[in-house]
Amino acid sequence: MNVEQGSRRLYPLLLLLIGISSLFAGALLPTRAFAATCNDTAGETLPAGNSTTDLEVTGPCEVKAGSYIFRNVNIYKKSGATAGGSLTFDDAGIDFFAESIVIENHGSMTAGTTEPMGANGVITIHLWGAASDPGVTCKTDVHCGIPNNIWDSNLLRPIGRLTPRSCKISTGLPGGVSDCFYDYDTLDDSDRTNGRKAYFGHKVLALSYGGTLQLFGNKGATYAGRELSECKETDPSCAGTSWLRLQGSLKPGDTSLVIDGKADWQNDDHIVITTTDYLPGHSEELVITGAPTIIGNTTKINFTNADGVTTGVKWPHNGHLYDYKGVVPARLGLKKTSAETRAAVALLTRSIRIVSEGDTPVANSFTATPGNYFGGHTIVRQGFESYQVQGVEFYQLGQGGAIMHYPVHFHMARSTPQPAKGSPSITFVKDSSIRDSMTRWITIHATQGVLLARNVGYLSIGHGYYLEDGTETDNQLYSNIGIFARPAVANAQNPRQVPGILTRTDTNTGIPGYDDFPFYSDSNHPSVFWITNGENDFEYNQAAGAGTCGACYWFVPAAISGPSRREHWFRYGGEQEGESRAGITPLEEFLGNSCSSAMNAFQVNSDTAACNGVNFQPSPKQPDTTLVMLPSANATKNFPPKANDTY
Repeated sequence: MNVEQGSRRLYPLLLLLIGISSLFAGALLPTRAFAATCNDTAGETLPAGNSTTDLEVTGPCEVKAGSYIFRNVNIYKKSGATAGGSLTFDDAGIDFFAESIVIENHGSMTAGTTEPMGANGVITIHLWGAASDPGVTCKTDVHCGIPNNIWDSNLLRPIGRLTPRSCKISTGLPGGVSDCFYDYDTLDDSDRTNGRKAYFGHKVLALSYGGTLQLFGNKGATYAGRELSECKETDPSCAGTSWLRLQGSLKPGDTSLVIDGKADWQNDDHIVITTTDYLPGHSEELVITGAPTIIGNTTKINFTNADGVTTGVKWPHNGHLYDYKGVVPARLGLKKTSAETRAAVALLTRSIRIVSEGDTPVANSFTATPGNYFGGHTIVRQGFESYQVQGVEFYQLGQGGAIMHYPVHFHMARSTPQPAKGSPSITFVKDSSIRDSMTRWITIHATQGVLLARNVGYLSIGHGYYLEDGTETDNQLYSNIGIFARPAVANAQNPRQVPGILTRTDTNTGIPGYDDFPFYSDSNHPSVFWITNGENDFEYNQAAGAGTCGACYWFVPAAISGPSRREHWFRYGGEQEGESRAGITPLEEFLGNSCSSAMNAFQVNSDTAACNGVNFQPSPKQPDTTLVMLPSANATKNFPPKANDTY
């Protein structure tokens, strides 16, 4: 046999080996994403997609009824185009799965801008993905379409070089804002290590410079001129149909209730009734059965308990005002004769939903098992064109133990778009629910001029409504309710065993009640409202339940902390610079706020009483009732050293 004949006989074997090796290589290498484009004007309509499809929205893109699956979604303006991409949801039943969605410069994502959504179905945005996945990057360019002269105007200093004395103001930022702009930093440590310019993390809905996010749902929302309630949308004391008061008390086993007001709630909607006893965990989630009945200015609701086991409610709930007419002396001249002690009943279900899924795009896959707390998150960064969210449900969001990954997060957005004088706010979260969170409910971080109104927070881990760095000013919090700020401890109320962001590894094992403010506060002193700068407006909010030794409102004596120390601030935003000036901002307004079922109502100092039932010692417990705190490595990150009464 000559060489040529031998080679010919080997050809089939070589081809077989090449084919087998290709199969093995395909199994070992990561799956390559397929890029799809949506631009209706160019005839490129939205495909159904799959878990490997990256979607680029470069023109008008209508999302019709149905189910869609994508990996990363970028909404942006293509080079040379006259307009950016716009992802617009129809009023229909829609399931839209994405690992990440980034709204870049000139891009928009909208639903219900002409008529609030919900008449024809529920819109659900499912955020999926594994913790090990890389962060999403922009498509416009490495700076997400932010002009270079803006990006370079105040380059961030290293963390060791703090408190700049001045900054360059950029006029004409998106939304009519004039402020100092600071370049974005990479959000996650893993992306920073790999040199990836990922400014939003992943498993995220992100709003970037020049982008627009406008979502309007109808369920539980109050719109001006369409009020179902007797109060007006612009009244700070108006909770609308987002939450109302119980009329008439409930006893264990009751399966119907009456609320004081008209509500547009429906069969199968989830509601929560707040605790009215000493235990914050006695708030109960219920499911409406049948259509509620409006009788005069009240609404009767039949329900089952959401635990699927209990018939009716487990605990008593008070539905009567406390009459102090014969108790308080008339010489005091009080205008009222009763105190509001009735339970609140709040709607959890909304017409637009943003929910967490597991590692893959499968509905209801984010199971409540120990260690499973890497949920989705939403983030808003500086320079956005418009952010308006109303009637939206944020369900099981947040990434447990991780800073900067919250259900609703205004991250270093500084000055935000504002209305003409005397006009309603144009930057807001209203009539929304944030429930079963892996972290906070809403975080306002180094951001000014945001309205939070009539929102329902239910089940946080640690602090709930959170003003983070001490630079947050001119925000308005009206008629929000926070229900059960859960402590980051190992108990049945924390089935995923989620660690606290502000719970560091214990250095004093075995000392019951050791405080170390603020680094154990998510576990031993969770607060419903955490306030680090007083120059904000708090009116008619309700705090209903803070776990362990927590507080309803904690006006923290704070100094400017975290990444805010690398930027220059104006007016009261910069007032608390340095520990010697900690806690000196006055409360702008604190009116009509209420508290129930917490050890502390309004806390103004950091040295709290020892919380003796909480420490780290797992065995033997001292005493047997001691709750074990769940720590996070991020607890001390970005905080300056503590002074005697601050941090």
